Order: sequence, then structure tokens, then C-alpha cells
Amino acid sequence: MKWLFFSVLVSLVPLVLSGLILRDHGLLKSMSDVWARGELFLISLIGTAAAVGDLITSKTTHYKRKMAIVGLAGILGLVVTCWYVELTSNAILTVAGQPTTLQANILAYAPWAYGCSLVLGLACVMLPPH
Repeated sequence: MKWLFFSVLVSLVPLVLSGLILRDHGLLKSMSDVWARGELFLISLIGTAAAVGDLITSKTTHYKRKMAIVGLAGILGLVVTCWYVELTSNAILTVAGQPTTLQANILAYAPWAYGCSLVLGLACVMLPPH
């Protein structure tokens, strides 16, 4: 339960505030504008890392499940990190506010990456200790 509150709900506060600020300035055209700079990828990575850290230190006897979840989390972490680096490096090289086609395609997967991180986090937290 503490993972849900401290990792998931608290991590959404910056996104909510960004959305409110963008809306206040009349710049919010769609929900994807809130995570247009890759914030959702960072939140996904941090939330998954926290849950996996709890799983690794747990004393569960489900070794195969534990390794499968850790492996999937590692793959997700690698993909999300590469996408974030691609977004930020392209943002530095291009005119601000003009996303490239690659950036737009990557950003389209941000909610899916976040959803996958939530599923993996829940799997980490809900794995029984015995």
C-alpha cells in the first residue's frame, strides 16, 4: 500500500501541476502536452525501480516469478531510458516546440510505458512472501 501512495500518487503531482499551469496559460491542447518532455518516462522508471527494489530485498520463496519480474522490469527500464535519452537529445538539437516525427512516435508510447510500470510494480508488491 505504501508503494501505491508514495510511488504512484505522489509521482503524479508534478504532472497534475504541469497540466494546471499549461491550462492556465492556454497552452494545453491535449493531455500529451503534459508529458511532452518525457516526464512520464522518468516517473515510470522511478516507480518501477522502487517496486523492484522492494521485491529484491523481500524474502519471497517464488524465485522464478521474482526473476521474471526483475527481468521484465530491466527490459522496461532500458527501453524507457533509451526513449528518454532520444527525446532529450532531439530536444536539444531541434527547435523548441517542434517535435520531430520520432519524438512524436516515442511520446505516443509514454502512457503505455507508464501502464506497464504500474503492472510490474503491482506484481512486485503483490508477490506473496511465502
